[in-house]
Amino acid sequence: MVESDSSPFRVFTVDDTAIAHDAASDGMWPLLTNDQQMTPAELFDAYRWQPNLEKRHAQLKGTQLVAPMWLRDPARIDGLLT
Repeated sequence: MVESDSSPFRVFTVDDTAIAHDAASDGMWPLLTNDQQMTPAELFDAYRWQPNLEKRHAQLKGTQLVAPMWLRDPARIDGLLT
């Protein structure tokens, strides 16, 4: 803080080097795995599918409140659970 004529004001500077360094890593995050056979695209697809997998796991472990009905197609059963 610098005082001039009894009124305080602040002086800011822009660090262009720090901005360029931070901009180079914007939008990036690490995905770690112990599967050495996965390509980066497969790893990203598996990461994107994880919330669906966890939702289905929670549905299968919980109680299901459905009316009794005859379903012949497994896709219809899957559609009712998702």
